[in-house]
Amino acid sequence: MWEDDQLVGAFALAEGPDAAGWTADERAEPSWMVSLAFTDPDHNRLGRLATLWIGDYAARQNTPPVWIRCAVPDPEVAWYLERGFGWARVRTARNKVGYLNSLLQRAPERIEHFDLLVTTGAEFTIDSVLSRALLTSSRADPKD
Repeated sequence: MWEDDQLVGAFALAEGPDAAGWTADERAEPSWMVSLAFTDPDHNRLGRLATLWIGDYAARQNTPPVWIRCAVPDPEVAWYLERGFGWARVRTARNKVGYLNSLLQRAPERIEHFDLLVTTGAEFTIDSVLSRALLTSSRADPKD
């Protein structure tokens, strides 16, 4: 995510959740996993904006996922995502190296006219490997 010439946020999307902590039934559901998320702490509400964009983008796909999921290692961040951004806690579980994560999910949601708030600087697809996207505000000039 760019604001003017400054990178203020980034994340990766992958098809299907990481196996750690998710049940076989949950892994079988069409889902996207958000990982490697970063937002500049000097910019408020970027996490909310990214959450809304991911949900809207997912909902607009020909075959949208049933769930957008993430594994959050910090309990305070997980609480913040639940209370402020509409994520729902599924459970806490240990990852592959033994650290405790909060497993969160939310359904995709189409938001009419969201493109007036956020523009996508590059098209991308979600497949079995991590994909990236540059998100820009309507004022920004994305840099490759």
